[in-house]
Amino acid sequence: MRVYEASISYRVVANVDFRKVDCAQRAVDYLKGAFDEYPMQESFWVIFLDRRNHAMGRQMLTLGTLTSTLIHPREVLRAAILASAAAILAAHNHPSGCSEPTAAILAGKTSRRPAAGSEAGG
Repeated sequence: MRVYEASISYRVVANVDFRKVDCAQRAVDYLKGAFDEYPMQESFWVIFLDRRNHAMGRQMLTLGTLTSTLIHPREVLRAAILASAAAILAAHNHPSGCSEPTAAILAGKTSRRPAAGSEAGG
C-alpha cells in the first residue's frame, strides 16, 4: 500500500498593489494572467482568502476542453482545507470570449455549490 502526503507550496507569480479582495474587479486583477497558459481550454481557478478577505493564493483546480471543464466540490474543498482558507472565490474562463452564462449553468447543473461546504466549518 502506498502512503501519500498532501502538501501545498507557494511561489510568486505576480505582484498586485492590494491585498484585500473585496470586489469583483480585484478578483479579476488577482487572476490576471492565470488563464494565459491554456487560452484555448476552459480552466477552473480558486482564490484562497483569509478571514479578512486577504488573498492567500490561487490555484487552478481543473483544466478542461475548448467548451467545458469538470469540477466537483470535493476538489474545491480539498484545496481550500489544505490552504487553511477561511473563504474562497471561484472562477472559470470561456475561451470563446463570451461572458454570457452557458446553457449548463442556466439549467442549474451547478446546484451542488451552495451546500457543498456548509458542513466544513466556519
